[in-house]
Amino acid sequence: MLKITKIKRKIMNSIKIKLSLIANLIAIFALIVLGIVSFYFTKTSLYESTLKNQTDLLKVTQSTVEDFRSTNQSFTRALEKDIANLPYQSLITEENIINNVGPILKYYHHSINALNVYLGLNNGKVLLSQKSNDAKMPELRDDLDIKTKDWYQEALKTNDIFVTPAYLDTVLKQYVITYSKAIYKDGKIIGVLGVDIPSEDLQNLVAKTPGNTFLFDQKNKIFAATNKELLNPSIDHSPVLNAYKLNGDNNFFSYKLNNEERLGACTKVFAYTACITESADIINKPIYKAAFIQAIVVIIVVVFSVILLYFIVSKYLSPLAAIQTGLTSFFDFINYKTKNVSTIEVKSNDEFGQISNAINENILATKRGLEQDNQAVKESVQTVSVVEGGNLTARITANPRNPQLIELKNVLNKLLDVLQARVGSDMNAIHKIFEEYKSLDFRNKLENASGSVELTTNALGDEIVKMLKQSSDFANALANESGKLQTAVQSLTTSSNSQAQSLEETAAALEEITSSMQNVSVKTSDVITQSEEIKNVTGIIGDIADQINL
Repeated sequence: MLKITKIKRKIMNSIKIKLSLIANLIAIFALIVLGIVSFYFTKTSLYESTLKNQTDLLKVTQSTVEDFRSTNQSFTRALEKDIANLPYQSLITEENIINNVGPILKYYHHSINALNVYLGLNNGKVLLSQKSNDAKMPELRDDLDIKTKDWYQEALKTNDIFVTPAYLDTVLKQYVITYSKAIYKDGKIIGVLGVDIPSEDLQNLVAKTPGNTFLFDQKNKIFAATNKELLNPSIDHSPVLNAYKLNGDNNFFSYKLNNEERLGACTKVFAYTACITESADIINKPIYKAAFIQAIVVIIVVVFSVILLYFIVSKYLSPLAAIQTGLTSFFDFINYKTKNVSTIEVKSNDEFGQISNAINENILATKRGLEQDNQAVKESVQTVSVVEGGNLTARITANPRNPQLIELKNVLNKLLDVLQARVGSDMNAIHKIFEEYKSLDFRNKLENASGSVELTTNALGDEIVKMLKQSSDFANALANESGKLQTAVQSLTTSSNSQAQSLEETAAALEEITSSMQNVSVKTSDVITQSEEIKNVTGIIGDIADQINL
């Protein structure tokens, strides 16, 4: 579209010049005066056009630097966010930091052209992922004295992304720009993240910009330029800097360099100073040359072109109406005001024909791209509906043309991959199993379980079944032991009754023995009495014998 616009503008300028020639014919008597006036205005217009062009080129360089910094800052913020999102337990020991942060640093190191990606810790050690040592995992080093570095100190002070000037890395022997950011977790400092980007990347971007542009760093040294000869430190750039200080941002100024008059403009881009300069001859020579050619052409051509001008203009302008109608229809289509778009019907082979063909090609390409995007969006909606139904195996297969839609498709598919890995393939089957578990039915399991939730559900069911089986075995054993206890109690009761009866019989026998003993005792007493009586009789007989001296 930009090329088409430039072509159209060029054609319109040519028509304007031809119409001005008609005015010159009408005012033939004032041709000399008009030529002088035309020269003056041409000079002014060309000068202003050149200045505007230089300003636009300077803005291109400014935008390039801003995009470069924005890209690297976004990269740094994304890396800082991923590290800060880790659990605090993953960041409290050096071993945990190596195991958890190391892979993240290496992954991000691969995603951008960074020389080093590292995390400086409070104890002075640094976890370093190097491009020069890409085969190894990041390692923890304590020999870099990071706490004395500007990137470490300033990141802690600003609590935002700090960008260093371009400096020579003594290890890599290469100029780098460091982006650093302090990382906090739960209000506690974890460390300072650092990303080393080669300043050569910015130099390459600036080298691709049009015009003679260059960048000064904070020390007023050129570190990026379209003309690499300007990087020579022996060149004195003080005239440019002095003129810039006097005129300010985006204001043109002139200065002398090696006895040559030059024009330039500068502006601040963050901490850098972007400048563009050109020789004044580049403007003056075309002005005088154009004035000379204009005078000759006006005199020769005006006479022959006046008569044919009307017919030529009418012929060449006739396709403009068709082009305008086609462009209006196309703009309505891309702005979703209409659903169909038609091509431009211009059959000429001139510039208008080429413009219409180029527009038609873009119309058809845009239409195909929008249809392709619409198909991808429709399939995405269908995939979301399938996922809402519980099927997590659905994926978006249509390929949109829009890069943002392609990125969205990839993100959604990655999200579905994560859900399938973390949950499972079929949410309905998982829900059914849980309903059966709620009903105390643990007979079924999830078939072909692969997701974490599916595997956990099956494991939970197995554990519950084991617990129930153990409870059943315990109940059966308890019932058996209870039967044995009842039998023992009954046996004990019978034995107790038998012993009681034996005790009664023993008591009766003892009573009989006692009675017999009492009888024996009576008889014994009688015998003793009789013995005493016999003893007394014997005594009496003895006494009698003594008395009779027997």
